[in-house]
Amino acid sequence: MEERKKKLVVFTGAGISAESGIPTFRGNNGMWKNYSAMKLASVAGFRENPQAVLDFYNYRRQNLLSVEPNHAHFILAELEKDYDVTIITQNVDNLHERAGNSTVVHLHGELSKVTSSKKRDDDRCIKEYPLDLPIKIGDIAEDGSQLRPYIVWFGENVSTMDEAERIVQSADVFVVIGTSLVVYPAANLINHANKANSKYLIDPSDMEENIPIGFKHIKKIATEGINDLLYDLRNIHNMGQVKMLGALVGDIIGSVYEFCNTKSTDFQLFYGRSRFTDDSVMTLAVAKWLLEDEAHTLHYLVYCMQELGQRYFNAGYGGMFGRWLFEDNPQPYDSWGNGAGMRVSPVGLYARTLDEALALSAVTASVSHNHPEGVKGAQAIAASVFLCKEGKTKAEIKRFVEQTFDYDLNRTIAEIRPGYDFEESCQRSVPEAIIAFLEGNSFEEVLRLAISLGGDSDTIACMACAIAACMYPIPEDIAKKCDELLTDDLREIKDKYIDLVSERGNNKNKLFGWFG
Repeated sequence: MEERKKKLVVFTGAGISAESGIPTFRGNNGMWKNYSAMKLASVAGFRENPQAVLDFYNYRRQNLLSVEPNHAHFILAELEKDYDVTIITQNVDNLHERAGNSTVVHLHGELSKVTSSKKRDDDRCIKEYPLDLPIKIGDIAEDGSQLRPYIVWFGENVSTMDEAERIVQSADVFVVIGTSLVVYPAANLINHANKANSKYLIDPSDMEENIPIGFKHIKKIATEGINDLLYDLRNIHNMGQVKMLGALVGDIIGSVYEFCNTKSTDFQLFYGRSRFTDDSVMTLAVAKWLLEDEAHTLHYLVYCMQELGQRYFNAGYGGMFGRWLFEDNPQPYDSWGNGAGMRVSPVGLYARTLDEALALSAVTASVSHNHPEGVKGAQAIAASVFLCKEGKTKAEIKRFVEQTFDYDLNRTIAEIRPGYDFEESCQRSVPEAIIAFLEGNSFEEVLRLAISLGGDSDTIACMACAIAACMYPIPEDIAKKCDELLTDDLREIKDKYIDLVSERGNNKNKLFGWFG
């Protein structure tokens, strides 16, 4: 019998939507500082000046077309793979639905719907209404009355409140995100979460004295605090049973397509010939170096790379690097190959500062791939992993990489794919891997976009998935299958390394993404 998923109930407010560009109502810059709530959001105001009210809501409806769900929205949708998730929201936008959540209860109505001005909750009259189509005086509801926005105005009852209370009462885990908890009756919902074993409040406000009893306060904005929440859920609540690195997943699944390219995202993930390649071996060699050599010496890095490389000599190394692995006194050979980028992700996960990530990644490249483009490629991947681990947004990561490494990230996978061939240089594979990460909205989507480019599929996927695993959970079935394809000794290095970086996190709740 399939085990029952835990019930995760998330109560969201204006703070989560504000990060997508939707104005809040309260606070120093809230909408009610500039508009009269009673004139624009009440039945009396609508009767007095219906045109003004319709103009106000038509403006808000039109504005909704120009915003997109953010990282926090997407993570809440991704959690449906592991939890029975219900979103209860005070927000009237549709960003939760657009991010992929399947069950959303709106307490205060929905901008995308209209209804009767006589009986707001008449099911016959509530209907979807195109956001780019203004609601006009003379537009008639099913009961013959003037159409109005399907919004709960001041003084009106919240008809979904009883349903919301029942849902909160059933929660095993209850999360509050981006709400000031001052709008009643909605704010009273927290008092119904008595069954929940774990309760979280994500909000950057100084509210230590007002934190509800039993709640853990994650004092951050939604897009950053969601990473801390995810870490807790995946580790404290034991969602994932397999420790896994995103880089290994990208390499193993991409291995089949390296010399048998696909230009589609619709492909089979695993075959009988799926295997780990040199990308995984060298990734774990760097992990072994970080695990065993606190001084981070060049000598021990070379030892780890040669020791594992010689043990797995048939893993698919390039000619020059293959010879390097067996030399008595290996020297760098001015390479700009993407081997520098594919092996470096453990540095980004290990580093405690961006400067440390940049310095250590330069070291990992310098022993063989010491061409400036090789070093740059390693640093770009390590920095992207580090910044993503630290909760930075995709826009922030993109801006840093563009400004620091002068990579062109203003392209799409669809634009690159048709003319993209097998390419082993950092300069023509590292930016493409980062673009796949920027474009995808889940771990698996990033993986599929990276491989669909063609070319050096396993290496591009290795780099892209190393970053993606810091933002999106690795699906359990994928992590488990990849773990099974590792040898015992490689699996031991992986597990010990993940334990190390988790410990180095010092309960910062950042190291969430690579636990599958």
